[in-house]
Amino acid sequence: MFQIRKAFENATIVLLSIEGEITDRYLDDWSEALATINVKAKKQIILDFCEVSYISRNAVGTLLGQITEKMFLLNCRMPLKNMLHSVGLTEKVLN
Repeated sequence: MFQIRKAFENATIVLLSIEGEITDRYLDDWSEALATINVKAKKQIILDFCEVSYISRNAVGTLLGQITEKMFLLNCRMPLKNMLHSVGLTEKVLN
């Protein structure tokens, strides 16, 4: 199971920390969480994957389908970085 919590917010960005495992079992919850984030996004969103111990390929696919112009990813593990790079979203990964 995974959790998303707000770690930081200022006038221009919201940093959301994602924790746990994002498995196929929770794919619907993951998709719903991303959709909710996108609907509420009035600022730039940074998703921090530092505390994610596992993300399934299907969960990555869901993320790729819902990533927006305002969304950026931080502390991604190499497999996720490689998938983002392979579909041309390298600029979405913050170092």
